[in-house]
Amino acid sequence: MASAGELDGQCQDFGVPALRQRSLDLLARCVADASRLSLEDARGLEAAWLNIVAGRCALELEFAAWSWAHASATPSTGVTDHASCALRVYRGKVRFLATTLKRPETFPLFGKLRDGEVKACELVAWPEEEFLGEARRRERLEHQEEAFRAVYIKDQSLDYFDDRLACPKCFTTGVSYAVLRDSWALPRAGGCMGHMRRDTGKCILAECPACKERWQQDGIV
Repeated sequence: MASAGELDGQCQDFGVPALRQRSLDLLARCVADASRLSLEDARGLEAAWLNIVAGRCALELEFAAWSWAHASATPSTGVTDHASCALRVYRGKVRFLATTLKRPETFPLFGKLRDGEVKACELVAWPEEEFLGEARRRERLEHQEEAFRAVYIKDQSLDYFDDRLACPKCFTTGVSYAVLRDSWALPRAGGCMGHMRRDTGKCILAECPACKERWQQDGIV
């Protein structure tokens, strides 16, 4: 694999110096805005110093994004392909960082970067989930779990039949079902200082043969 220096030479035809300068300017504005919003009471020399520090942080982020893009790009054939792939990765990383730095929940990152608690080379390598706030992480996890359950339920095979159950939509009696959870299959003692578990019966996924309505039902014995 070619070194970053060799790739810099190969990339001159892509207008890389101008691209990197635009990226640096964008990151500098975003970091400066984040620093001002996180320290709104900064005045005079303190504000000027924050702008200087923001510029340094932007330089570190831009260089780290450039290096990370070259290390992450996977060439198919030749250096030119690797260079163009690295440019695409670099543009995407800069856009992501600029967008992320505008979100209030990421403002503390500037402080960590400024104080050396987080290095720019580490920050650019973080997965996108690391930049989310706690509330957004929980929301994303809930959506992922919902999607998983939806796929699981959709593909669930209905191997059983109960002629006592009725469809809540069309009231047809007799439905096919699959067992999603069965408390009878669990040991009744244990997990709670040896106390007996409460029997909750089965949780089933049922389907009406007439209208094809599907629903979950608990407490089936």
